[in-house]
Amino acid sequence: MKIIDQPQKNFTRSETLTSVNSAFIFSFPLPGLLIALLTCLFTGCFQPPAGSGAAVSASSSAPQPTLTPAPGPMAVKIIFKADGSSSIGSFYDSEIDSGTQVAIAKKLFPVDGTNNPIATGGPGSSGWPAWLTTVRVGLTGTTRTVVADQKPNCARFADATTTPCAIGPGGVAVNCNGPAGYLRVSEVDCGNTLTKGTGSEADPVYIRVTFSDQVANLAAHENIMAVLEYAAASINPPPSDPTACFTGGLFTPGNTNCSDQTWNVYLKKLGNTAAANPFLMLIPPAYSYLRPLSVSSAESVGAGVASKQIFLPLASNPGLRVLQISRTNATSSYTYSGVTCPSNSPLCLGMVLYSLTLYRM
Repeated sequence: MKIIDQPQKNFTRSETLTSVNSAFIFSFPLPGLLIALLTCLFTGCFQPPAGSGAAVSASSSAPQPTLTPAPGPMAVKIIFKADGSSSIGSFYDSEIDSGTQVAIAKKLFPVDGTNNPIATGGPGSSGWPAWLTTVRVGLTGTTRTVVADQKPNCARFADATTTPCAIGPGGVAVNCNGPAGYLRVSEVDCGNTLTKGTGSEADPVYIRVTFSDQVANLAAHENIMAVLEYAAASINPPPSDPTACFTGGLFTPGNTNCSDQTWNVYLKKLGNTAAANPFLMLIPPAYSYLRPLSVSSAESVGAGVASKQIFLPLASNPGLRVLQISRTNATSSYTYSGVTCPSNSPLCLGMVLYSLTLYRM
């Protein structure tokens, strides 16, 4: 170290402290490092180079795409009733009485509860939305004219006839026919010999809704929410021992002593006419039972109307365009405690279907 002679000077206390502090600050490297870091932060030293693909600023965001639905009404309602062109119902009784076993919906209604149809002439007519191709119902009989088919009183639109059933409390007779004009299925009349449903086009009792596969009618990002209103009546409640519902480890609700009737929901591709795996189980459960869980005497059945929401993820696969609801199986026993469900008794054992509302989402 080189020593330079300087004239000696007497420092005051304050001058001595100032000199020592200044020497310490500028000889220790940390403050300089902090200054350099602060300079980099404010001048952008740590920003990624152009073209690196990294985000430049946390506050910036990419523009979000605008999803525009296809034109047409966003929701429609199908009422499963056949009672003429001047009344509420999506089906014309004059066409059903001709003996056909397939009913096609011709009228659509708004979802606001009003009775003014938005379409009255069926698919392709004025007011009919292009995104809904067709709504078909499989029948085994007609409304007022019973044709010589296999099961005339199994699946059809109800007439105004009252069917007394001794299924009320203490055996009191109540009406167990469906409401006049509405679609109903009487399992006593279907019988266990009716072909079991598999989700194919050969199912005898079904509701089949087909949606358009054209993006101009139903955009690629759109899905459907279906809301079904129905009443399901069974003789026996769910079993206390659930093992009766399994076969080889597989849930089989159509087994004896498991469920008196079984309905499934299927979501299929266009052109798929074969059997399919169920998308959702509709029945069980039923919502009224002839045999109560804890009461020894029979109780009135068929009193409640249920609704079920079914979300259809059409946007996940552009080929999925068919919603099918099928009766798949039923019991062959219609008697409880000496009381037998008579013919034409959907509210003793069976189904009444009221409406299906379709929402685009």
